[in-house]
Amino acid sequence: MIMTNNDLKQIRGVVKEEINSALNPRDEGLIGLEKKTVGIEKKLDILWEQVTEVTVTLEQIKDSIEEVKKILVFRSDKYDDNIEKLDKRTRIVEAHTGISPPPELTIIR
Repeated sequence: MIMTNNDLKQIRGVVKEEINSALNPRDEGLIGLEKKTVGIEKKLDILWEQVTEVTVTLEQIKDSIEEVKKILVFRSDKYDDNIEKLDKRTRIVEAHTGISPPPELTIIR
């Protein structure tokens, strides 16, 4: 039997249909995966925005903490200076009056 062009076209059509029907479930699965991937990408974008906001907030908090630390160090130095001045004055008064302070009220250096 000799095959004609028409026979070959029919065979190609049948083979094409068989291949398409075999690949159809795979294509549907890929479409489902693509939809899930898009959903995951959207969620990741939202999470990334939140992480960025938290990072900015943390940087602001760090800056605030650094400012507070500077203020505390400055005030601590001032308090130390004032304590030393007050201790010096108190020792002078105690020496002139002959008062001996109890150990629990003595400033330890």
